[in-house]
Amino acid sequence: FGRDAFLSFGSLKAATQLHNRMLTSIIQCPMLFFDSTPLGRVLNRFSKDQDTADGSLPRSLNELYSCALSTVGPVILMVYVTPISLAGVLPVLYVYLSIFNYFRRTSREIKRLEANIRSPIYAHFTESLNGVACLRAYQLLALFEKESQKRID
Repeated sequence: FGRDAFLSFGSLKAATQLHNRMLTSIIQCPMLFFDSTPLGRVLNRFSKDQDTADGSLPRSLNELYSCALSTVGPVILMVYVTPISLAGVLPVLYVYLSIFNYFRRTSREIKRLEANIRSPIYAHFTESLNGVACLRAYQLLALFEKESQKRID
């Protein structure tokens, strides 16, 4: 219970600080940034980072803590009881770190590609919200709904 409460309050504080820092940095950006960067990309990045801080990060930290205690503890005990077993632990650790580094690079590229794919959807949605009065006046709501569905699929 204590671990969950600590992670919940810590993640709430971290998410609040992240939001405030991101908002401050966006507000302080020069106008050239907003001219050259689509609003959908800014909104996508903002919402994705906030979603990660709110949802994925606390769950990942909880799993990391549980996995670390259930893995590192027995290995330390094994090396303490039988020091020669360290000769077997070191190669396994090297292989693990090699695979981890490869996965990290691959994961970073996949996340970058995902962000670029989502950006046009957010840009279209933001443009539709900004121009909703014109869309209603010219009776183009159905056209924009079809375009949104096409971009989502």
